[in-house]
Amino acid sequence: MALWEKPSGKESPDTGQSEQSSRTLESIRRAWRCSHCGELMYLKDRKGYPKAGAPPAKFVSATYDRVCSLCWDMYMAISCRSYWKNLHDLWKDRGNKIKKLKPGEDYFA
Repeated sequence: MALWEKPSGKESPDTGQSEQSSRTLESIRRAWRCSHCGELMYLKDRKGYPKAGAPPAKFVSATYDRVCSLCWDMYMAISCRSYWKNLHDLWKDRGNKIKKLKPGEDYFA
């Protein structure tokens, strides 16, 4: 059956996933708690009711193996401050090395 053909009710579509991988996906999609703040992570529908699935977890350390995106962002802002500062300094240095047109100079000269 080609991709553009609609499946008939008699045939089962081949998804290419084994039963074990589908169980693994179900375990990943279950609601989970953040190991730092303890908030329950789950998806909501448009009306605000819980629905199947959960947002992906982030990994910080062995102690905090599943953290929400808010806790991960706070960790990155606090713990990796020197990394982000060095990255910003490199960006500023690159900008300072570019020869810029000063007021009163001719662009076509």
